[in-house]
Amino acid sequence: MKIESYNEKQRLDIAYFIGAMQTDGCLSIYFSKSKKIYKYKFEMGVGEKSLPMLRHVISILADVFDRKVSIVKRKNLNLYRFQTTVKQLMATFEDLGITTFKQVDAPDWVRDDINYFGAFLAGVIDGDGNVTIKRKSYPLCYIRIFAEECLSELMNLIEKHLNCETHFKLNHIKSYFKRDYNEKIFSCYSHGFYVSTKNKDVFKKYVLPHLQLEYKREQIANYIETRYNKRQRDPGVEPGCFALQANT
Repeated sequence: MKIESYNEKQRLDIAYFIGAMQTDGCLSIYFSKSKKIYKYKFEMGVGEKSLPMLRHVISILADVFDRKVSIVKRKNLNLYRFQTTVKQLMATFEDLGITTFKQVDAPDWVRDDINYFGAFLAGVIDGDGNVTIKRKSYPLCYIRIFAEECLSELMNLIEKHLNCETHFKLNHIKSYFKRDYNEKIFSCYSHGFYVSTKNKDVFKKYVLPHLQLEYKREQIANYIETRYNKRQRDPGVEPGCFALQANT
């Protein structure tokens, strides 16, 4: 089914679904020895704080794609996941312009419309985002989104739709593995942007309503309302900025 076949709510849900799955999901191909065929496996695993996002993705799978799945908790770990085979859905994904779930890459119909791009960005932020408010006197709200590759196209779309500058840098992160007692270094890109007085209304209208993780949504909403209302009451207050910071 082409995107035109879906109603507006379904289109927004699909846009969010793409953003969330491209950051926290995984699509893989494996060989079934019992059936002697290759299968497409779709899965997502998250920590307890991200359960609302996982539940929303599952509801979209059921309501839009007619695929019902259940959440499974891993023993002795606060890790929740689902998995399902999706070979029959691959043609549908292709019709929707979804070319990959391995990197962040919005379909054309998402890129060209702020309504859908806002929902898509909310999925990306829920998947790989964290909200941080900096400075006490004139607070800043900064967003960082992490990825293994440079997301230059996503940053271009953020600049286009949110009217702000973006930036990125390459990070080298140390990680210690107890299993083999080795320290390993991983490289990833961090992408950042500020939500300013020029784009806070756009962000509030098109991105904020689609965020499923309450602790992120409420922190942003409270910041925007507090900062904006303060400036309304005191015209002499120096204009402030907003920013989102994405965590992994």
